[in-house]
Amino acid sequence: MEQKFKTRPNNRIKELLKKKKITQAKAAAHVGVPLSTLGSWCQNSANPKPEKAMKLAEMLSVSVAYMLGWVENDSEGFAVMQSIEEQDDFEHEKDMSILYQEFKKRYKQALKEDDKIGALAFQSAILHLEGMGF
Repeated sequence: MEQKFKTRPNNRIKELLKKKKITQAKAAAHVGVPLSTLGSWCQNSANPKPEKAMKLAEMLSVSVAYMLGWVENDSEGFAVMQSIEEQDDFEHEKDMSILYQEFKKRYKQALKEDDKIGALAFQSAILHLEGMGF
């Protein structure tokens, strides 16, 4: 019987820590995990749980999706979110509410399909929108 394995994109944790000149020990302490756990994330043998990923991504000043290798270009994602935060009209709020509901739907679908990385990316976006009041 043939088994199907989901491929996990390579995360950028090790690369980002090096770029930001942050030691694995400092990052592990900040996130609240053992150094060995952070080491396994850096070696792509495991990915952090959502709450730990969000804390580490915040420390590294990147999105969770970029840090975990889900998207190729983080600057575009931040630019979009910044422009969304700067808009302040009724239509924008209506559009954001629709986007929020779509993200929630896709998050549930990703969980159903056991797509942990996809679920994490949508959860991060949902939390960001909730922080904006949606």
